[in-house]
Amino acid sequence: MIIKKLFSPCSIMLVIYCGFFSTIANANDWYSQNDDKQHTGASFVIGAASEVYFDNLIYSNATCMTVGLAKEVRDQIAYHGFSKSDLGYDAVGCITGTLLSRFVMRGLSLSASGNSFALNYTAKF
Repeated sequence: MIIKKLFSPCSIMLVIYCGFFSTIANANDWYSQNDDKQHTGASFVIGAASEVYFDNLIYSNATCMTVGLAKEVRDQIAYHGFSKSDLGYDAVGCITGTLLSRFVMRGLSLSASGNSFALNYTAKF
């Protein structure tokens, strides 16, 4: 079951997109001042998306950190710039994204009726 999810077309497209995006994001100035924000933000999005896809905190965090590690390996090969601090920012983004996706976003719902919209949050205790 998990093997089918790992090799689904969506997973393959996500890996290709992340690889392509990482080459664009760091083509010119990989020591930018916004690097920590970029790592945290990208990892947040990847973590939240993988949590929605896998519905499992362990798989989603592992997937997210694998993408971050692959990016750092790519930086080492291309620029001799493997950064442990970037992996730390990746971890913060991954954990925050997966937890927010799991415990906050699952309770949100949007409904529309005529000219009005309603945003509802449901929490089960």
